Amino acid sequence: MLPFSPRGFQPGDIFKAKEYELTGAAFGIPVFVLVLGIVVLLIGFLGCCGAWKLNKCFLRLFAFLVGVLVIAEIVCGALLFVYKEKVKDYVKSYFASAISEVQDIGNPKVETAVTKLQQELKCCGANGPSDWKNATKYCCPKGETNCTTTYFTQGCVDVIYDLLKNNLVGVAITVIVLGIIEIGAIVAAVFLAKKATEL
Repeated sequence: MLPFSPRGFQPGDIFKAKEYELTGAAFGIPVFVLVLGIVVLLIGFLGCCGAWKLNKCFLRLFAFLVGVLVIAEIVCGALLFVYKEKVKDYVKSYFASAISEVQDIGNPKVETAVTKLQQELKCCGANGPSDWKNATKYCCPKGETNCTTTYFTQGCVDVIYDLLKNNLVGVAITVIVLGIIEIGAIVAAVFLAKKATEL
């Protein structure tokens, strides 16, 4: 679950609702996370074996691979800060497409997903209720239908952007702590490799 997913709403619901196949972002993101986890596990196993057997080749390879991970984390962090504004463009594009499918085509699955998203985030449309022809039908709180005075008024673009922005600090702190630990692992691996050479 993503850190900014409120009460269990998953962004993958959007892709399922739009009847996308398990390709592209809907399939690529979990596969990427799975592969990354396996790679990190293998690197950790390599480091453990190298430290246990004092194998300088394993230790040097471990130090190199962890160094690559540190560089990748720095690059990803920089890209996240540089391109965070693109989130607004994505959300606007999604809502324009979803609203069109609901109002013009009448896709019930998309309607369910959009309604759920708006209820979870307490927002309406991309920029506000004006994005819908009938906001009182699609932007009501849970348990209400065709509300006239209680529908959400804040646009989902600002809500989602604020959620991401508020979580960036936590993500940045986590990355920094992990970076320090990884640099410590590199130093330890280099030290052990040097010790193994002297034996």
